[in-house]
Amino acid sequence: MLFWSEGRKKKTAKSVVRDWEKKRVTNIVNDIAKIIPQHAPFLHDIAMSSLSNLINKNLVFLTGEPERVSKDLYSIVDTVKVNIGPGIPFIGKQFKISINYNLKIDVKEKRIIEAKPDIGSLKIDFA
Repeated sequence: MLFWSEGRKKKTAKSVVRDWEKKRVTNIVNDIAKIIPQHAPFLHDIAMSSLSNLINKNLVFLTGEPERVSKDLYSIVDTVKVNIGPGIPFIGKQFKISINYNLKIDVKEKRIIEAKPDIGSLKIDFA
């Protein structure tokens, strides 16, 4: 790691985030499925597994640019977006949700050391 350039460290940080996304997708889907009925009570009747399946099929990660925090520590905002449409089965509405995860990556250890959802970034829209 002694001779790693800034570009190589940023590339490593993004690679670690992509691995994190793959490993955490089920947990993220379940978290979103739990949030939805709190903001849209009319969706309460849809089985959690059905809602989770819809979210999983329409989940997209938008990974921000790594920002250096210290020598081997970088932060990245990873935005999770879900767009289910033209309508949710049995409801007939389009659903959009997004939430940011604030990630801290140790590029030397090649692992996420902190992953926090930013609840203040949560956006939910039904049309």
